[in-house]
Amino acid sequence: MEFTCEKCGATFKSQSILNIHKKACQNSAASAAPEQQQVNSQNSDQSKTDGNSPNAFANNFAAVKSSAAKLQQQPAAPGCTTNHKFSVPGPNKRVCAYFVDMILFGLCVYLPGITGVINGILQTIYILLKDTNNAQSIGKKAVGLVILDDSGAPASKQQVILRNSTLAVVPFCSVLSIILDISAFNVAGLIILAEYFIFTRNPEGKRMGDQIAGTRVNDLKPEENDSKYFLISVGFLIVYIFCIVIFGYNMDRHGFGDKTYNYSSNIQWKAFKPAGGDFEAMFPAEPKLTTNAINEVPGADMKIYSAASAIASYNVGVTTFPKNEKIKAAFNNPEFLEMSLKLFIQGKLIYKKHIKNEKFPGIEYKSELRASTVEIGKLYIKASNYKVFMVLVETSPKHENSAELKNFFNSFKIK
Repeated sequence: MEFTCEKCGATFKSQSILNIHKKACQNSAASAAPEQQQVNSQNSDQSKTDGNSPNAFANNFAAVKSSAAKLQQQPAAPGCTTNHKFSVPGPNKRVCAYFVDMILFGLCVYLPGITGVINGILQTIYILLKDTNNAQSIGKKAVGLVILDDSGAPASKQQVILRNSTLAVVPFCSVLSIILDISAFNVAGLIILAEYFIFTRNPEGKRMGDQIAGTRVNDLKPEENDSKYFLISVGFLIVYIFCIVIFGYNMDRHGFGDKTYNYSSNIQWKAFKPAGGDFEAMFPAEPKLTTNAINEVPGADMKIYSAASAIASYNVGVTTFPKNEKIKAAFNNPEFLEMSLKLFIQGKLIYKKHIKNEKFPGIEYKSELRASTVEIGKLYIKASNYKVFMVLVETSPKHENSAELKNFFNSFKIK
């Protein structure tokens, strides 16, 4: 089936391409209208003086030909090619533009001191507004892409914001995961995969956001081979992942950076090492030190370092035993870990399992203190120094699997 333009008679095989052509055709006709009226006036005057003479006919023909040539020289609608063809960009070029945008933005906001919630909000705003400058983001401009509406004109600011709302869900999910302490990243990943699946299989290259906003992406450089952007995209992907890992909105999840981490929206976690240098761990605040004697073992003392966040209390205890033959024999006893657990544990034991912290043997356990509070702990022994390390967290059952707790335990290192 063919579609015909009523103004110039051009035919097209797609209604959408005809719509793009009509826009350019109307702009061209409108800009040439005053000149056409001047030509008609000259023709009328010539007819009045010359009548039906051969010279009058020749003059009219020349004027019409000149007007038609100037009509053909009028520029096409913004984003359209002069032959009125719409070019669907390849997937590699679009993915490449996306990574350029994300990397440039990441270099600006993935900085120490910007918390996870604020970072997620900034990303959400950026993704919504990134294409509002002439319907192009920095990445799209770099690879030669522009967003058009279905008539062929550059998309409006309202359209590009609506179009990008589906991608803005991704950083918004990161905000929810931190505020509500839930895992929303699975939803974000599914949205990205769905968008890629949809636009790679749509004949007009429309993703879900395009279909909602009535837009499409036009390739201003269709002569370029899309396959060359595959390797470029892979390179940008590596850089993008590097930015997330090193400067991401949850630096604490990776253990990189300047030892300052953002587990929650209002707490700066920092590395702590006691005066004796026995261990290193991350705390949500400067830990308070308390010292207790171990009544069951004369000469033994325990130092406990404690700090709290909004959801849990974090503690590291270091018990130093006296150096004598009896204690030495106890440390060499395979049952010493179990004996130590019985000595330090509080509440009702729910589970336990043997673990290691590098070369130091230990036990991981969980106990119920009260109906609304659990204690999760890890106990290690360092036989060479006659020390027992106890790393424990008190929290509510709904927070026991949170990233904050996991990262506290992962940050603990025996020196």
